[in-house]
Amino acid sequence: MASASKDSKIKIWDLRQGKLAWTLYSHEKEVSAVNFNLAGDYFISGGADNLVMIWKSSFDDDIINL
Repeated sequence: MASASKDSKIKIWDLRQGKLAWTLYSHEKEVSAVNFNLAGDYFISGGADNLVMIWKSSFDDDIINL
């Protein structure tokens, strides 16, 4: 699961273990939306900094910000 926040961070949660898995620091202002594609292999984030970012959601590899 991913969550957006006013502090410009995106948090990726491991629901199986019930804990925070990753914190992503790419937006410069509030992150207002995070959504996965239907296959779940990518997610998109958008924020008050007028940026839209596409992320690879396989965290077994390095995090890739396209």
